Amino acid sequence: MFRRMLIKLLCITILISPAFQAEAQKDSLLIKLKNHPQQDSFRVELLIDACVNAVFSADSSVLKMALEAEAISNKIKYELGKIRSLNSIGNYYYQRSAYVQAINNYIKALKLAENRKDIDNIIIGKSNLANVYNRINKTTESIQLFKECNSLLLSRGDSLTQKRAAILTNMATAYASIKMHDTAAFYYEQVYEICTLKDITFGIAITLSNLGSEYYELNKYNKAIQVLEKADIVVNKMGYDFLKASVYKSLGKNYIAISQKEKGIKYLQKAVSIARENKDANNAIESYEFLHKVYANLNDYYNAYSNALQYHSLKDSIYNLEKDKTIFELNTQYQTEKKEQTISLLKKENQVKALQNKQKNYLIFGIIGLLLIGSFTSFLFFTRFRVQQQNKLLAAKVTTIEFEKDKTRMELTALKSQMNPHFIFNALNSIQEFIILNDKKKANQFMGKYADLVRSTLDMSDKESITLEEEVKSLELYLELEKLRFEDHFSYDIDVSDELFDKNYKLPAMLIQPYVENAIKHGLLHKQGAKNVSIQFNIDSVNQSIIKCTIEDNGIGRVRSAELNSMRLKKHTSFSTGATQKRLELLNKGKENSIVVQFEDLKDSFDQAIGTRVTLRISASQTDYIA
Repeated sequence: MFRRMLIKLLCITILISPAFQAEAQKDSLLIKLKNHPQQDSFRVELLIDACVNAVFSADSSVLKMALEAEAISNKIKYELGKIRSLNSIGNYYYQRSAYVQAINNYIKALKLAENRKDIDNIIIGKSNLANVYNRINKTTESIQLFKECNSLLLSRGDSLTQKRAAILTNMATAYASIKMHDTAAFYYEQVYEICTLKDITFGIAITLSNLGSEYYELNKYNKAIQVLEKADIVVNKMGYDFLKASVYKSLGKNYIAISQKEKGIKYLQKAVSIARENKDANNAIESYEFLHKVYANLNDYYNAYSNALQYHSLKDSIYNLEKDKTIFELNTQYQTEKKEQTISLLKKENQVKALQNKQKNYLIFGIIGLLLIGSFTSFLFFTRFRVQQQNKLLAAKVTTIEFEKDKTRMELTALKSQMNPHFIFNALNSIQEFIILNDKKKANQFMGKYADLVRSTLDMSDKESITLEEEVKSLELYLELEKLRFEDHFSYDIDVSDELFDKNYKLPAMLIQPYVENAIKHGLLHKQGAKNVSIQFNIDSVNQSIIKCTIEDNGIGRVRSAELNSMRLKKHTSFSTGATQKRLELLNKGKENSIVVQFEDLKDSFDQAIGTRVTLRISASQTDYIA
């Protein structure tokens, strides 16, 4: 999160100068607008300049000026003014987190610019849309738009400009967010070349810091240290104090990676100190987390525990701030939509009043012909009455359908609320086992991963659906816990086809995890030797509209598992199995294409059980399931 914010500083530094100039000219713009009431292109440009002056403001006066600029542009057929005013309207909604309205206005502006073949405004339009897609986590769409901007700049010879450096930086950030670190490093290297040739020291410092982070992810630790030490020199020379914590944190992580732990710890401690001083919570959190892990590996449990406390304390405070920010954004969006509805209602009321006045006039002039049109009027009233009755019947049907949907949602929510404590209870049993065995190191590791998984589970509890990426991350957290429990005897792998990530599919929350848990509990728990679970997500080769998830283990098989369960003194019915089946029934209710689950017993050439394969087939139309 912090790296994204830091990278964006390069773009803001490049583009913000006009905003500062507009701030200095604020009073002058208002005076000019007052002295120039004529509805012409000059007033349009004054209004748009005033909007640019307040580009980071969500004040309603900005929308009022942008709408006036659009209205005048339409009246005098001033296309350039209309493009700029639509972008200003989009900026206003973007600042108020009303992303649908922002996208609609940006697209209108982009279409006009494309019709005019106005390259500058095409680049601005695509960049605006890319920024919105970044904000709403549509990374693939964002990257595509940034690529198009880059191609346009190259086509007109702007290969070594600050604007291109900004576009490439944002594109690299997007690739890093989806773990395509090779590609991200490639684009950061191009940014570094541009900034070096143009002597943009601020851009050089940021880009070196970003390259260090990407090289770390690629396990190129020595190369990372080289660029980070260069960044350290530039940062200290130019006084970019707010970058120091990020640079020192990355240096610490890379030195630890090459087994220079003492030096790495010193850099991480330095990063914490500077981050605290600069109120840089994100870098402080990451540094505390890494220090906790390093000390735990060194069996220094006091320092490990101390840094873990600092990490969780600071992370919880950030979590609360982000939650407050989300609530504020939602409230802002609600107020915006409410205001638009009020305006629309007032317009309709005015139209109704105008119509009523018109009807009164017609009534006065039509008194003489009242008898002639009486029968026709009666017919109209009868027809209207019949339509109203039909509408009432239709409304009753809609209400019944909505009631059934709400009932299904509530039943699903109840099931998920039961499944969460069920999983938490199982995990706490594992932690208790480590404590009884006096294995403090494993208990400490397990607690850290368990805390992350619980937070992820709680986040998903009130969501109707989650992205495939979120599902995979949750499965990785869960399987890491199981790996700690089984030690070196357990391994897993998760494979997701590129086409699924590209399309950003969504799944019902916590759909896959119960099947993985059953594979471990019933298939692997009683198996001797190496234990493995393999999970694959891909498009069905026969039916391209089907998403296929395969969960395969090398356990003892369902037959042997059933035999072992039957020998237990105390019979126990698996809650997760029954709850999962009930949840599938609710998800499939009223749907043409159901989620299909198939179980297959795997056997060798001697007809001996060598595992179980579970296959879930989910229709692409069901990836927006209510979960």
